[in-house]
Amino acid sequence: QTLIPTVFKILFNRAIKLCLENNRFVFQNYTKEKIENSFISTGDGGFIIFDSPLHSLFFAINFELTVRAYNSYHLYPKLRDIIGSISLRYAITYDTVFHFDDNYYGSAIIFNSRILERDSLNRCLIDQDTYNWFLINIDGIENLQVLTINEIANIYEFTEYDRKYIQEDNEIMDSKVSRFSGIINSDISKIGQIASKTMYLNIYNLHLQVTMKASASTESMDKRTITISLGNLNTAGI
Repeated sequence: QTLIPTVFKILFNRAIKLCLENNRFVFQNYTKEKIENSFISTGDGGFIIFDSPLHSLFFAINFELTVRAYNSYHLYPKLRDIIGSISLRYAITYDTVFHFDDNYYGSAIIFNSRILERDSLNRCLIDQDTYNWFLINIDGIENLQVLTINEIANIYEFTEYDRKYIQEDNEIMDSKVSRFSGIINSDISKIGQIASKTMYLNIYNLHLQVTMKASASTESMDKRTITISLGNLNTAGI
């Protein structure tokens, strides 16, 4: 059990590397240190503060790719043999966060914790505000499978970003729509409400299928194409 935090840290650092190298347009305002400093550890996982739900989603995809490579013995096979496979549950919330004395506070963290506490099915769950963010900016999260990075660049939060990175290869969302790479399926369904103090939060179950290239190391030229799932299709209540 003492090795699990170590494995999480290793996979976490690899996911950061994938974000910064393979999704440079979206993560151009981030560094390894910035992402590490925005991580709030809970021992068996943690919270990460990002600028938008899209950043959170892209990071979760890269993290799940890393976990898949680990589980399939392509990444750190000796550790995999000792510890066994791992599975994660994800929650994305979009609300207020405050930063004071190297600590983060706010309703976004509280709501996120409430959602994770209620889920036992290793899903990717999002709150109403996250759902609304995608609805307003891309006509709904289902459209992730037909968007290009050029359209992402036109979202208000990204209009000031440097477009020089748009033409670079993007493992999750490229400059052309493809049914053979990137996000190939996006399913969303409302699964219920949870109570948080005097508020009721609408919760949605998100399931993505993403086709990307994977290798045993980020420097390797020998890459294989795999499809991973973020979340699952289990729509049982919460």
